[in-house]
Amino acid sequence: MFVLITAFADDANNFPVKGKPLNTDLSTLFSGSGNCITCHHSTENANTSKTYGSVSPVDLWQATMMANSARDPLWQAKVSTEVAKFPQHKELIEDTCTKCHAPMGRTQKVYDDSLAQYSLEEMNTDGLALDGVSCTACHQIKDELLGTGQSYNGNYVIGDDKLIYGPYVPEYPHHMQIFTGYFPEFGKHATESEMCATCHTLITETLDDDGNVIGEFFEQVSYIEWKNSIFEDENIECQDCHMPALVEPIRMSSTPPFIPERDTVNLHELVGANTFMLQLLKDNSDELGTTFTDEAMDSTIKRTEEMLIEQTLEVDVTSNIVNDSLIVEVELLNKCGHKFPTGYPARRSWINLAVHHHDNVIFESGEYDADGRILDEDETYEKHYDQITNDGQVQIYEQVMGDVNTDVTYTLLKAFDQLKDNRLTPIGFTTSDETYDTVAVKGRAAADPNFNFSNGIEGSGSDAVTYKISLNGATDNLLVDVKVIYQSINPRFADDLFSFETEAVNRFKPMYDKADKTPFVMFDTSITASITSVAANEGLPDNFILHQNYPNPFNPSTTISYSIPVDAPRGVERQNVLLKVYDILGNEVATLINEPQAPGKYSVKWLVQNYPSGVYYYTLLVGSNQLTKKMLLLK
Repeated sequence: MFVLITAFADDANNFPVKGKPLNTDLSTLFSGSGNCITCHHSTENANTSKTYGSVSPVDLWQATMMANSARDPLWQAKVSTEVAKFPQHKELIEDTCTKCHAPMGRTQKVYDDSLAQYSLEEMNTDGLALDGVSCTACHQIKDELLGTGQSYNGNYVIGDDKLIYGPYVPEYPHHMQIFTGYFPEFGKHATESEMCATCHTLITETLDDDGNVIGEFFEQVSYIEWKNSIFEDENIECQDCHMPALVEPIRMSSTPPFIPERDTVNLHELVGANTFMLQLLKDNSDELGTTFTDEAMDSTIKRTEEMLIEQTLEVDVTSNIVNDSLIVEVELLNKCGHKFPTGYPARRSWINLAVHHHDNVIFESGEYDADGRILDEDETYEKHYDQITNDGQVQIYEQVMGDVNTDVTYTLLKAFDQLKDNRLTPIGFTTSDETYDTVAVKGRAAADPNFNFSNGIEGSGSDAVTYKISLNGATDNLLVDVKVIYQSINPRFADDLFSFETEAVNRFKPMYDKADKTPFVMFDTSITASITSVAANEGLPDNFILHQNYPNPFNPSTTISYSIPVDAPRGVERQNVLLKVYDILGNEVATLINEPQAPGKYSVKWLVQNYPSGVYYYTLLVGSNQLTKKMLLLK
């Protein structure tokens, strides 16, 4: 399945033809990205889209975290603190970490000497290593043991036969071989999540204070989270979101000039959610010796922000007045094929909800300062909430590592278990799946009936949080402002990092201190809760509301409820209501309502007949008001 790209000329990527010099080193196994761009650069007739701009794999890749994985100053600093904690394991720690952050340098070293271990000192003087997760690293991974535990922790297999695997059957394979020494072959595994799993499934050993192994810890398991989701069943791979398809005839090599066009191009965008580190890399480009151009990094940051805003969450906010309290429900639906936030355990997301009465803030949960510190956060860690009743409580989605004594730890090699993991699960995530022990929900969220459950049915991929707020004597309208915040580095994680004195920490700290640490706002909306309208209109709704269908997931039928408010245009008692259902590709599959309706509350049942399992969207359109929600059909 492809995730289609819609682009416009105004937003096209227009990278300079010549930027900073890319690496052109060669070794027995590898070739730097600067050699690949010789044929895969953007020209008028190749690697260029009329709507998207440059689709050169190297242009798009050069400013990603993957391209800069070895230079990443946060990663280097964190590795140094793990070594400082367990100096007797220095060689093993650095060799293990460079498998994925500096794959070309480390793999070449082990190829030359199978008993060798690779160090950060070697990496920082090795041009191929500093080329990050580069072209000839990923494209040489063989379809051996992929998707099994033997391939995790960077245990990919790269041979010395110089075979390059890609998603197409090459028409002129000897041309690449003549110019580069590499021979291209079709490799379906290059489009499958199992290849990504080699580095995005990290299981670390747990050490006691003396450095003895006492267990293991599932530090990053994005692939296993994906296995426990509907995305695997629907054949939606990692690459479909992180390397989306552009459907447009494009020639992907400048030579030979007669090479045919491809109908579909998978873009090497490779973005996730880490806007903070991308900006930090740009701000410290000279010191870090990066090779990306500013234009390329600006483009990567923009795409990362778009992914966070458009492809990560759906948020629904509703309010009601009950006796002397304002009741606000915030429902978050995870659209990712893995938990959110995912990956490195320094990341977190939270809800910031503020209630305004005239010019006064009468309630605020999740308030934060310019450094991204949440005010009034629990001294140890904030628990998960199903209902929030005071502004000292805040819903934070995160994983909190605990050591063998169940104390919070930020040292990866001391992590024994998750004290809390209430990160939003993907749709289709269940406790009965064989992967669950690896990716379990931990803490209070495991007993929350509204976490990954909708109307008692597991696998919703959502969480509904209810806020019960005293009106404090307010007698007219209240403004409810709701934000969802994302943060790459928890300030407490940074505090722990900076408690160590290492060369890499001392190098990173000034970069961090001068960086803009304002967290990223993924979602921001305001709704008005009218106190007087409740009595004046005898309970009629004062907001357009489209409720989550029930049941969800469903089969063979589900009910969709919605409300038409009393604030219709003057003189209009009935408005035309249109309620339609679409599949995940945007194709209309059903029209449930198309008629004028008066203000009130309505529901309609959709009886599914010959539709396949999968995600569907239903949209309510009344005048200029449009609301959309997602539902899941499971057969």
